[in-house]
Amino acid sequence: MLQEDVLRCPKLENRYSCIPCEELASIDRQISEAETLLAALRAKRRTICNQRNRTHDPVTSELPVEIVSQIFTNILPIDVDRRYTIPTKHQNRTQSRSQSEGILTTPVVLGAVCTSWRTISWSISQLWATISIDISCFYKNYIDLLREWLSRSGERPLYILITKSDYRENIYDPSIFDIICQYRHRWFYLDLGFTFPPAALAYACQNIGHAVMLDTLKIRANTSNYVLNLNNVCNLRSLYMTSLDPSQLRNANYRQLTRVEGDIPSIDAFFLLFLQAPFLTHCTFSIREGSIQESHKTRTIIQHTHLIFLDITSYRTKTTEVALSRIQFPALIHLSSPWFDVGFVLDIIQRSSCKLASLKIDYKIDSLKDEVRLNEFLARIPSLELLQISGLPSRHPIDFLFTKLSATAVNQIIFNEAQLLPNLRKLFIRSFRWSWAYVLGLIFEHSSNMSAAIHAEKSTGDYAHVRPLHSLHLDLWDGDRATDHFRIEPFIARKLYTTIEQSRIEVKIRIFNYRGESTVLPLKKYLQECFRINESESDDPQDGLVI
Repeated sequence: MLQEDVLRCPKLENRYSCIPCEELASIDRQISEAETLLAALRAKRRTICNQRNRTHDPVTSELPVEIVSQIFTNILPIDVDRRYTIPTKHQNRTQSRSQSEGILTTPVVLGAVCTSWRTISWSISQLWATISIDISCFYKNYIDLLREWLSRSGERPLYILITKSDYRENIYDPSIFDIICQYRHRWFYLDLGFTFPPAALAYACQNIGHAVMLDTLKIRANTSNYVLNLNNVCNLRSLYMTSLDPSQLRNANYRQLTRVEGDIPSIDAFFLLFLQAPFLTHCTFSIREGSIQESHKTRTIIQHTHLIFLDITSYRTKTTEVALSRIQFPALIHLSSPWFDVGFVLDIIQRSSCKLASLKIDYKIDSLKDEVRLNEFLARIPSLELLQISGLPSRHPIDFLFTKLSATAVNQIIFNEAQLLPNLRKLFIRSFRWSWAYVLGLIFEHSSNMSAAIHAEKSTGDYAHVRPLHSLHLDLWDGDRATDHFRIEPFIARKLYTTIEQSRIEVKIRIFNYRGESTVLPLKKYLQECFRINESESDDPQDGLVI
């Protein structure tokens, strides 16, 4: 405005200017000089601050850049479970705390510390090779930031999780997906989220076949209507698909597969996968339906020598047992087979001559004779280090048979002198939902045996005969509102606390309330908190303690 006034000054036509206009022009020059000086001072201040940071920073001032780079890459979390992401207001607004767990912005945070840290972190390609991408983010700078992020990864293999925060089906930005697919030759780990638009999923399936470096593929969306041509994917080792059907995977190199997880539509597909992938080590299957072909029934027995982890759930247990009866697993270490008969589990162990270290089963209760059956079962698996026995889930009050069998299991495993499972370290009793009374009775009944073993260890130094079990996990059922709490005398609760403390066995409980909600916590810590709360509030030390 001042400049316009000066230009319109009538004195200028006669090559003269009035005094006010001259003063304004002088002030403008001084302001311009001051702004130039201020900018120079600010630049000089930034330079001095950088020098001060380099002098005072214990990392960059004393260590060379190569060492600092190694510190950043070795200490900072860069695994797939804790992915880095581009920080945006859109993400903070749409994601809850539970959704953003494991999502980090560490490379960006490092760059915000100082210039030296920014220079180092910007040059570490490994930090920029792991990213979580939201294809429904319409933040104005998101695409530019994504392109710059991926360019900083150099030639590193990319670990990519593709998500969609907007749950409306067709709301996504195709240009984001185009940028991702430009780097398909460096896809190493690719995880496609649940809520994927059909058009984007079809486009992804077309590009997966060109991912020559792909090692791990996870497709959580339903791909039953799509075909994946894996002709150029030669190094795929881990595969997770919600709908896993070998007929959908064209030209797949199954001999490289070591880990497979997913829902298999039929038993034939499950059996075919076992035949074509001889080097599988970890398998987690859920078989929905189907029958087995006659050719599979009459096939000779196959030895799958590499499988060490098998977790299988089937809605057609009898037919699945027929398929599994044709396969031996001599290297099997972990077996989880809910809904299968215990006799069939024993048959797998005996046929394969394997030494299980971990077993998770659902134990079906038919009669009290199962106590003898349980003893025979435990005697045949002495190599176990982890055992989880689950009953039939029920929301009803405690069933006598459930409690009887679970108490028998703990008695035989922990306190039996024959030591049926001498190597057991962790024991889980699930879905039996004990009451507090049974927990107290069990531990008090055998507290003398536990204390005697501890005293013998301390006095003789004989550690060979002391059971290595250090963790016991129990499910407790609090019933309905009327029986949510059980009164326990303070001296009994203290004795229980002391017994657990001396036994060196960590007892963890999972408590179910009347709504079916559960909470897991150490029993020792729970009792300790109850002491502190109730003793401070109670005037009479003989009052009962409510747990």
